[in-house]
This record gives sequence, structure tokens and C-alpha cells, in this order.
Amino acid sequence: MFLRLLFAVFLAGDIHLLASEFPAIYLVEGHISLQHYYNPNSVELSSKREGTITFVQSNGWWEVEIAYQNPRTNSVTVENCKKIPDGTRSYSLVSAGRPLMTVATASPVSFPTTSEMFASWLSFSSKPELPFLDDKRMRRILDLPEDRRELINSSQNEGNYAIRYLESDKSFVSSLQITNNGIRLDLEVTDKGIENRVTDMGTRFVEYTHEVLATTHIAGRTFPSHVIARRYGPLWKKETKGYTRTLWMQAEITLSQVELGPNSLRNRKPLRRLIANDARPINASPERTVNYYVEDDAWKSVNDPEIMRRAKELKQPELP
Repeated sequence: MFLRLLFAVFLAGDIHLLASEFPAIYLVEGHISLQHYYNPNSVELSSKREGTITFVQSNGWWEVEIAYQNPRTNSVTVENCKKIPDGTRSYSLVSAGRPLMTVATASPVSFPTTSEMFASWLSFSSKPELPFLDDKRMRRILDLPEDRRELINSSQNEGNYAIRYLESDKSFVSSLQITNNGIRLDLEVTDKGIENRVTDMGTRFVEYTHEVLATTHIAGRTFPSHVIARRYGPLWKKETKGYTRTLWMQAEITLSQVELGPNSLRNRKPLRRLIANDARPINASPERTVNYYVEDDAWKSVNDPEIMRRAKELKQPELP
């Protein structure tokens, strides 16, 4: 594997990159080989995609992106998620025949909620803010849109976890295993629209695994260089009239380049304008978001006066 490392140490500047302080600001590029197997009636491979991962972290702020190779027309070319005040922001770009305005979703969650983005983020994030509930339980990765916080933060969305780190300071995760609680949380299309669906599967199983297979040393620290992540889900078996575990997603991630220091951000250019679907306000929901324009991907806190004013104007849900 070819790994290129670029150091930027500014002795007279704002950042001093020493081994004891790494990483202050860094950019990672990697490759992802992504396979999806999910089909309600089989375990056959349904899609395979290759892409480039770009991950940036700076003093607690982060952004992760997957740019897919050779996208088909009307398919997703880019997935992007980053930390913003009071949550995260996510958007997807689609290969279309005409320019489209990009819609971004802001939600009160601290991590990417789809398995491939979560795996990319977890691979290269230093001291990731994982959704732990206590020393045994955490929120599961449900592969749901970020604005479905009523499911993501539901008391039924919990699983047992086992985690290890590469070093004692817990900078980078070495392995993570999440076992579900036997409850499936997802969405279904009904006559009333998209509704939440909760299913008691009658069985528990390991639902997500993340394993570092190889490492490299950068600035005196151990850094992941080869990762395998797998997301499992339930498959209904007519023969046994019950659910069994099947592989839904596999992501193989390899490290290509690491760049340290403020200059690593010099080529990061945000989208000029986004349409915000802001689900961070407490009274927001997937059907009732605060909508406005965001310039240069610069998001304000949910306590911003204008966002609060717009949130108050949201229609309250109708009583049954």
C-alpha cells in the first residue's frame, strides 16, 4: 500500500504539531470498497461501489465524505456529513442531467447514521463521540435518515457493545461490536405516508462489527490503515417462521494519505449555497423542519434568534 504523509509544523504559528498533541488538525484520504447485500428475499450481492474517502478533523470539528467512482445517471455521486453546532449536517449529490440545488439535513445527532458513512467516520476520527448510554449500552446504527431522531434516540434503540482502542489514550478505535436488543426499527410506506415501524424479531444478534486489520505510525501515534466494517440485518425465513442474521453491508477501507497541519484544509471549498432542512429544533420533525438558505456551509446554533423564530412558526401536529 502506498501511503503519503505530509507534515506541516509551524513553529511561529498558531499550531505546534508534537507527538503528544497529535492530531490537532489533519486530513485523511482513503479508498472504500462497498458492497450491499440487502434484499428482503435473498442473500445475493445487490450492489458494489468503489469510492474515495476524505476525512477532516480540527479541534473537535470533523467532516467526512465519500465520492463514488463511475456513478450512473440519477445515482448518488457524493455523500457528505459534518459536525455542526448542536448536531450534524448531511447531504448527497446526485448525477443528473441538469444542475440541482443541494438540500442538506441538520439533525441533533452526533454521528453519521448510515453504516458506510459511520464506518468511514469511525475509521479515521480521533476520540469519536460515540452514542454511548453507559459502559455496556449504546445507540445502534439503524441506516435511517438523520432527521428520524424519534427512532435514533428511541429508548428501544439500544444494543450492547464491546470496544477496543489502538492506544491507551483512546484516540482511534481498534474494534467495535454492537449486538442488538431484538427490536428492529425502520420505516415503511403506508397509505398515510412514511411511518415508523417497530418489529420484535424474537432474536438478538451481532449487528455491526468494525475491525482494524493493519496500522501505520504517524507523528508517534498508531493510525488505522486497513479496516473492515460489516452491518448485519434480519432475514425472514419461511421454513423456520423466524428471523435469521444476514450480511447487509461490507465496507473495506484503506488509508492512502494523511496531511497534518492547517494547510491540510486549504483546498476544502464548501458548497456556495444549501437549502436547509433543519430538524435540530425541539419541535421539529421529518415532516416539519425549519427551512432556510445556508451560505458557504456555515451553520449557526439552534439557539440563533432567526432559527428560533422560524421554529416557533412551525405548524403543530394535528391531534388524532
